[in-house]
Amino acid sequence: MGERTRGSLAAAVLLVALCLALLPAAARPALAEGASASAIRVFQRLGYPEGTSGLRRTWSYRLERVTPGAPMPEGSEGDAYGWEMEGDDEASIKIPAPDAPGDYRYRMGQVLPDGLEAGYSTDGTTYDVLVRVAADGSEAAVLYGPDGEKVADPGWTVTYSAPAPAPSRPSGIMGAIVSALPGTGDVAWAAVGAAAALAVVGTCTLALGRAASRRRAAADAKGGRHEEIH
Repeated sequence: MGERTRGSLAAAVLLVALCLALLPAAARPALAEGASASAIRVFQRLGYPEGTSGLRRTWSYRLERVTPGAPMPEGSEGDAYGWEMEGDDEASIKIPAPDAPGDYRYRMGQVLPDGLEAGYSTDGTTYDVLVRVAADGSEAAVLYGPDGEKVADPGWTVTYSAPAPAPSRPSGIMGAIVSALPGTGDVAWAAVGAAAALAVVGTCTLALGRAASRRRAAADAKGGRHEEIH
């Protein structure tokens, strides 16, 4: 190969490299390995009454892989990535760039703790995440809500309302009857107890009334005999 040919080839290689370097990142034909394709910002809001204390302020969330082989954020365990937010907070979930064109799907939602106390109303919203990589290397992340609508500001809100106090246990005859019933907490048992108590009271009242009637009849009969003697 002559000197002129080698010089022309070197110049062509340099020209191609310069053109690729000047292209925008999204227009390059190859994805940058290890780059962050998508940073999804999410929020948490706590709707607690003013002046309350001792309530949960930290809640857990999880991003799950749906498409096999889809890249996961750093710190993931298997097909899931978990994180926490405290108070009114925001977080950025960084999904690494896929190494090939295609659609990569995820699912994101709140993780409820075991034995959650009464009074909390949690946000059960689940978001579907789609990361789409075109053949030219351009990337786009789209989030969809439960109804399939696009969501620009994903997040969760937790509210709290103090539960109503438990009803006091009845006293007297009704209390004794309710105490003797199975402790199921079923309102039906309380109704049964109330009906039984009313039945007992009614029976006692009827018995007392009959006894009083018999006494009055006996007194009237005795008075009639006394008048006949005189």
